[in-house]
Amino acid sequence: MKKIYLLLLLVFVISGANATLYIIVPSVGGAAYTPSFVSVVVGDVVQFGNSTTYPCAQVSQATWLANGTTTLAGGFGVQTSSYQFTVTATTGTVYFVCTTKVASNGTKGIVQLASPAGLTTNYSILQNISLFPNPATDKVNITVPSELENVTLKLFALNGQELDVVAEKDLSNSTNSFSLNFSPMITGVYFLEVVSGSERIYKKIVISK
Repeated sequence: MKKIYLLLLLVFVISGANATLYIIVPSVGGAAYTPSFVSVVVGDVVQFGNSTTYPCAQVSQATWLANGTTTLAGGFGVQTSSYQFTVTATTGTVYFVCTTKVASNGTKGIVQLASPAGLTTNYSILQNISLFPNPATDKVNITVPSELENVTLKLFALNGQELDVVAEKDLSNSTNSFSLNFSPMITGVYFLEVVSGSERIYKKIVISK
């Protein structure tokens, strides 16, 4: 069984195509997904290693934040065996949870489309948010494009737990740069949610001390 898990944790490049296969599986005991956050482009394939013990469901962003299990209308529903989909230009952000573990362990994750052809201009602007340095040791500087006037930034742990509201800013009357202090946090992977209007993206932050 351990050999199977090690194999599933690898990310394979699909032979003969400029696409990547991402394999997402629950850890032993179902404490988290590995990986719990992936950034994909059009043509990539995402595969979930599900089971009857650890079924995976696509949910709305509101349900995801609430650690709920109500499936998203039009999503991939509840999957109890291996399931995969190909990323298209309209995939956007996919929120997923383990329906048997999310309420107790926060076992959930995100698949985010990194290059969304055909999506809104505002979404494309959000893609230009800068994080530096990344990886970092104790502080990350965040620069938001000047085209955005109002943003909300929230920080999440790798398992999807919301850690803090970093900033809610009216950028029309203030600087568009922030510093995020990671000194009290442990080494690991975090992700920053950036919301402007009806659009949102996620940026991965790696802390190495």
